[in-house]
Amino acid sequence: MVVAAAVIVALVSFLYDWAPMLIPATFINASFTARESKIQVYRQVNTEWAAQANWTPQWLSSHVPTLKDVALLETSTYHYHESRKVIRSSSGGGGKEENKDDLNLHPKESTYSSMETSLFFQTCASAKFAWHSSSLSYYKEKEEKEEKEKDEEDVMVVEKDVLPISRFVVDNDLVSVNSWMGCMNVTTALHRDFSHNMFVQIYGRKEFLLVDASVHLPMHPFTTSSYLHPINSNARKLLFKNKNNNNIQVRRIILSPGDVLYLPPMTYHQVRSLDPISISINVWSRSKEEKTMDHIMYHIPLPFEKEWSTSSFRVYAALMYLEKILASPYDGLNRWMDNRWFNMPTIVTKDQRWFQGLEEGLEEIHRTTMKTMKTMKTKSSLWKKFENRASDVRTFVKTRTKKHQHFHLLWNYADEVLTFACRDCLSEFSDREQGLDDIIRVGLLAYRKLST
Repeated sequence: MVVAAAVIVALVSFLYDWAPMLIPATFINASFTARESKIQVYRQVNTEWAAQANWTPQWLSSHVPTLKDVALLETSTYHYHESRKVIRSSSGGGGKEENKDDLNLHPKESTYSSMETSLFFQTCASAKFAWHSSSLSYYKEKEEKEEKEKDEEDVMVVEKDVLPISRFVVDNDLVSVNSWMGCMNVTTALHRDFSHNMFVQIYGRKEFLLVDASVHLPMHPFTTSSYLHPINSNARKLLFKNKNNNNIQVRRIILSPGDVLYLPPMTYHQVRSLDPISISINVWSRSKEEKTMDHIMYHIPLPFEKEWSTSSFRVYAALMYLEKILASPYDGLNRWMDNRWFNMPTIVTKDQRWFQGLEEGLEEIHRTTMKTMKTMKTKSSLWKKFENRASDVRTFVKTRTKKHQHFHLLWNYADEVLTFACRDCLSEFSDREQGLDDIIRVGLLAYRKLST
């Protein structure tokens, strides 16, 4: 009996450890998949969507005459970028470090236009680069009724071609449903999202290059002042062009029509169309990481004083505060600066004297502000306020997310705090076409000099 019991235990243990590798995964629903927080691929899934059965270039051309928000690209690589934002992907001078794959980050390359659907597919057939995405979900206001609760939310409506949708939504918390279309080799550059992502391939094939969320790749600053989606081009070179990539594992997955890919929140992914035309649908669901960022950004007040009316006070105070946020075990300000702000393309401008003058001016401002702040710190509870507020933020992140995510979330938070503190820097320090990123980086260099 003892031997039989031992055999049974060993068999169960073996199946628990190895069955997922031996038996092809069967898709049950998104909530079940998301429990493991692991990348998962499901082959030939019957979604029960009309889109899966009908969406071909011919069908869409006849049933959806016009596509809005079509991007015609000069190169095959596409980046999400909002040109109205104040932080840019590269300096205004067009520096030596600029990569040709970054060209589509510039506002002139990020303009969108409407196009006949048939013409979009003809563009793909002529080996040009075109990209399109549209939302298949939207909020519809509830009808006014006497019994309607004041805090009742609007209704999320999903297009009928992707119904039923509940099976692909994690924990009944839908963010959006979206369609994606691209020509051969059109590549959405390496990036990551905070939401759970269920990605369904409808037509043609797509290649995914994936890196685990625990890896700390160089990134552009992550702020609401500039939602620069792509990871820094240096990281793309490190991963995809340099064989000596410091043992960072890049996983390659190819999706065919009917395949479903689950990407946990914050998974790095680069996506490329492998066929002349590729059509996909994805479902984003709200995640704990997303809710955590929302809470620390919007529900824990910054420890700033109303009388700090100048950017110099706010920025210096922000950096003092962030020293507390990023204290051990989060490696302090320097690692965050290097990962986010000093990994952007080198500052290059026709007027180097302007930057030199700005740096010298900011150094002097920092010195004056430093003295004032140190005086305030000894005469008030300012430092204690910084410590208490930082403790609130760190504790909230620590108790609600996984350990490997803490760095990313706190660095994102630091980006937001610094950009908010410097919101008036453009008007105070520049009368030129310089970006806020240039001013912030020069300010950080000045702060670093004075802190060493």
